[in-house]
Amino acid sequence: RILLCETGAGSQGGRDFVMKEYMDLKVLNPTFDFLIREGTDIEAKMIARYDWGVEEEVSIENHSVGEVMKKLESLVVKGQNMPRSEESRDCVHLNDIVAAK
Repeated sequence: RILLCETGAGSQGGRDFVMKEYMDLKVLNPTFDFLIREGTDIEAKMIARYDWGVEEEVSIENHSVGEVMKKLESLVVKGQNMPRSEESRDCVHLNDIVAAK
């Protein structure tokens, strides 16, 4: 999930990331669900959910587009080192997304 403030300056890089990178990521990964949520006065952040209910949250507040991509890549690296459940072995994972980009 990507959480952003609709108008806050701290979310500008996150909003720019969505506008510049979302389509390419979605085209490369059509079955992966990218959830983008906006809210008033919230901190910009990314939340990755891995198998076994593990979640990782990283702030993207006041980050540039490039910095947001690096945060996504860091979430991918974490996911690459985690065990996968039997149910998700055939699903698309974040590590597949960045590898394709």
